[in-house]
Amino acid sequence: MAKRLLTSMLMAALAALALGCDPLAPTDYPGEVLGSIEGVAIVRPGSPSPPETEIALVWASGVDGDRLRMVSEKVAVSAKLPAAWRIDFRHPPPRQAMLIVNEIGIAIGGLLAFEAGRIANGQVIAVDTDGDLGPPPGGGPPAVPYLLGHAENDAVVYLDRDIEPSHPLSVSFGGIHRAGFHAVTIGPVSQAEAEVRANACRKLYPGGACMPDLVDAVPSPPGYRVVLEIGWPRANAP
Repeated sequence: MAKRLLTSMLMAALAALALGCDPLAPTDYPGEVLGSIEGVAIVRPGSPSPPETEIALVWASGVDGDRLRMVSEKVAVSAKLPAAWRIDFRHPPPRQAMLIVNEIGIAIGGLLAFEAGRIANGQVIAVDTDGDLGPPPGGGPPAVPYLLGHAENDAVVYLDRDIEPSHPLSVSFGGIHRAGFHAVTIGPVSQAEAEVRANACRKLYPGGACMPDLVDAVPSPPGYRVVLEIGWPRANAP
């Protein structure tokens, strides 16, 4: 079964960030590139040839009971796979995706692949907080309609301003401290590093939940390419 990165990491973030946070007020940004992420979309071995594919960045935006709410933002289209892609971010994430932590705006999202024409900007997607995004183990359609695949080991973090590297929020995310967009990969990190991050997280949210996936994010190195896999493991195939 595919690793439940998006549901686990985004839920971890929301479980901590949503407590006592308010939506970030809109800010007027110029049109320069705020950050870039490169990657490649590939077809998982054994999967059928997919239809035309559209890539969307899906931002965590809230929790409704046991459902995780995400908002979509179309970012790239690939007509033929495998295909390399590059995302140049020229504006902040949608307002619905922004949270404030100690007066710092932060958003967390993941990259998903959909059938072309099946996803719209600003579309709200809801999934079970303890479920997977893909098909169930016994087969059937994916939990998210028209979903073809996702970058299961990577996520995107956005900060609305520079912060000190020693700030607990920066420590919690492995040293991210510059304003803009950052690609992150899920660990592993050493036990000692995990404890340092967990302590920093607890400073931000006394008595709150600091989930393991939230403190396992590692900033992707320069030149790193996100791999977005199309198709699902054989165990999930109908």
